[in-house]
Amino acid sequence: YIDWQDYIITVTRGGLNVAGNADEAVSMGVEGTLSWAVSDALTLRAMASYVQAELTADEPDLGGADGDQLPDTPEWQAALDAEYRFRVADLPAYVGAAWRYKGDMPVGFPGYTDDDGVYWAPSAPRVDLDSYSLVDLRAGVTAGPVDVSLYVTNLFDEWAYTSFDSNFNGASLGTPTRPRTYGAVVRWNF
Repeated sequence: YIDWQDYIITVTRGGLNVAGNADEAVSMGVEGTLSWAVSDALTLRAMASYVQAELTADEPDLGGADGDQLPDTPEWQAALDAEYRFRVADLPAYVGAAWRYKGDMPVGFPGYTDDDGVYWAPSAPRVDLDSYSLVDLRAGVTAGPVDVSLYVTNLFDEWAYTSFDSNFNGASLGTPTRPRTYGAVVRWNF
């Protein structure tokens, strides 16, 4: 639980993004992680978090009303991971898979009409980012001090924005998920 006073938030002024303040906001949430060694070879992990982060007062300068969700804060995030360890030619080896989820989230405030009927425009265009899920795979083997592993991230080549920076000058920038990526890592432990 966090009761924010003068919460720092990005606002757009004259086409530029600058730091601004929201007078009052609150963030309440819970996060949990569970790790289970099913056997000596198999380990399962799970993580989930829920956050309710919102303004607790009208913010005319930002275009946000009491109760609006804070930007860049997904309510839900989760992850699952499984790893199986075994031996190949008497060398320790493993295979694993992970699933990551990030819930939808707003960027900016939507604007609102106050009790007197006055419309307060947002300080930047409101963008709602969709939720997404990513699946990663990995496998490796250890030979003495050398670890060799192969991996695939974003196995299904899911495309989504992970963050977005919008403003009224038309130069909005978004950061997409990394496309499907294959790789290898060689690590020398000393």
